[in-house]
Amino acid sequence: KTDLNQRPVSLSCCCSLLYDRIIKVSDNTLQQLNLEKSITVIGSKQEQQALLERLIAWQSPSQGTSHSGKGLFSFAVGGSCANVARTMAAMAEKTCFASAIAADQEGLDLKNMLAELDDFHGYLTTTPGHTGSTLVLVTPDGERTMHAQLGVCSAINQKVFQQMTPDLGESAIFHFCGYQWDAASQQQMIQFALVKSQESGLLISFDLADPGVVQRHHHDFLELLHEVHLVFANELEILELFGDDFERILHQNWSHKLFVIKRGAKDLILCYRGDTLLVPAKKDVAIIDTTGAGDVLAGGFLAGLMKGLDIQKSTEVGVCLASDVITRLGCVLSEQAIKQAYEMTVKMTS
Repeated sequence: KTDLNQRPVSLSCCCSLLYDRIIKVSDNTLQQLNLEKSITVIGSKQEQQALLERLIAWQSPSQGTSHSGKGLFSFAVGGSCANVARTMAAMAEKTCFASAIAADQEGLDLKNMLAELDDFHGYLTTTPGHTGSTLVLVTPDGERTMHAQLGVCSAINQKVFQQMTPDLGESAIFHFCGYQWDAASQQQMIQFALVKSQESGLLISFDLADPGVVQRHHHDFLELLHEVHLVFANELEILELFGDDFERILHQNWSHKLFVIKRGAKDLILCYRGDTLLVPAKKDVAIIDTTGAGDVLAGGFLAGLMKGLDIQKSTEVGVCLASDVITRLGCVLSEQAIKQAYEMTVKMTS
């Protein structure tokens, strides 16, 4: 829709805001913890604490780690939609993000980290309980395996979302992700948000999020495709949803939707209006941690769209940012990459 680029708010979303603890582990450690590689598990705070204590106990005392694990973990803002929103804000696109935190140290840390971002407008409801967090286990190949406990985010509902509904009417894009289907109250909130977004003529963007999530909510996700315009997925997720013949199915049944399919170091696939377009991924990148890479790519892509780029050039902007975020622990972009991506958009639109 041509008027979307003229709207004062580029992106609105309401999702879990999580405190990420990131640690490097071996594949053997994952097996000992009975965690399936590259999959996100949703559990309780007690279960996550038990995993933390086991990891801390396995470390050599000579490493100087404390009982809390400080010095052992890296810390970052987490949550799929939060990562997308932060990326767009970094690209000077106004974003609105609603979520819930608790009045604990993790909630305060998240609030302070988000306050440093220009163009990011956070509506954070402080709720009794504990702030959600994720334990991110990164293996030597850079793959991340996650244990998340949603804390107060499990109760994000329509009331939390409605804090930003005035901004929604001025927004170009509403974005949500598959992880939200693991919380019943967030499911209900998204259904309400989709109605409001459609009434306001927003572009609706959906990220499948994780192969395990797609497996758990396969039928619901197929139904959701009728409500959205744009789908982000990696290859495992799209295979889980459609099977090996996904390109034929997309072109035959879903040609009016845009699918952006990420394939690691292989070329990305764009499926739209019966065509398949390949966009090169960056090769020879030193991969440290893939956490948030898909979110950053989505944020860069959406920022490119808002700056007037076509889908191929928007994908190139997303690739530029994603190839930077995987070179360090946590979903943290470098200033150099942000500058490079922004300059790409200026050059492409000149």
